[in-house]
Amino acid sequence: MSARRLIFSPLRRQNLYTHRPVFPLRSFKTSARSLDAAPAAATSPPPPPPRSGTFGRFIKGFFKYLVLPTTGFAVSYLVTCKFLYFSDPDSAAQLTADYDDTHIPTAIEIATESAFDRLDLVQELRANPVYEETRPHRDIPALVREHSLSTGVLHADDKIPASSLVFVNRAKLESVAVFKVGKNLCGHPGIVHGGLLATILDEGLCNTGFYALPSNIGVTARLKLDYRAPAYADQILVLKARVTKHEGRKVWVEGHIETVPAKSGQKPQVLVESEAMVVEPKWAGMLTRIVDIKS
Repeated sequence: MSARRLIFSPLRRQNLYTHRPVFPLRSFKTSARSLDAAPAAATSPPPPPPRSGTFGRFIKGFFKYLVLPTTGFAVSYLVTCKFLYFSDPDSAAQLTADYDDTHIPTAIEIATESAFDRLDLVQELRANPVYEETRPHRDIPALVREHSLSTGVLHADDKIPASSLVFVNRAKLESVAVFKVGKNLCGHPGIVHGGLLATILDEGLCNTGFYALPSNIGVTARLKLDYRAPAYADQILVLKARVTKHEGRKVWVEGHIETVPAKSGQKPQVLVESEAMVVEPKWAGMLTRIVDIKS
């Protein structure tokens, strides 16, 4: 087929000679009618809703932004005080340190306590009047102590056989803690797990920071660790901590874990160094009014 015959097909010749369009005109007429009707619909919007007066808007805003938030806060506060904390004397007794304290020390625990007493460091701190001897783990109520990691789960002859012996200098916000790690707290054979040392430093630095807070309540916001040497299992260690900075609800504490010198005059070896930032929660003031936790 030639190019001329391809261009001038019978359909093309009919359209050219009769001037008849390929598409019907009805579709264009319909589109024209729809275009003409569109502006008419746009020119008649629905009437706006009637606006309330100034007094009505004031009452609505007053209830929305003042009455409802205040009511919600008051209800949540009352529910918290009623159901979240103990209110009757019998239940509140469960939060005292001497509640059902029937713990009987084992032979290893007694031997560990005797080893604490024989340390030169402990004797020096007891002779120093600026330091106060405390046992913070024993002050934890028995109902709470059994669910605690360091004082409950890990309290065993082959883990942490005795509670830490802590000496506190409240004037300088310093503390010295003596504790023992057992033989079943290892990561590598014979070496105490680094995560356990981090837990001990977390608790020790936080407890020291508590003395700088009015409510004696705080949570760890940041903890930095630098491991210097391996900590061998089944030995007595010493944790030293001090507050370096205090701003509002934030307290910065630094400390380290070191060994006990084997001989008199020998310097201890630093095993782990740590820095922590302790923050007092905003709800701490309410908790101290409900339960007396100050030491």
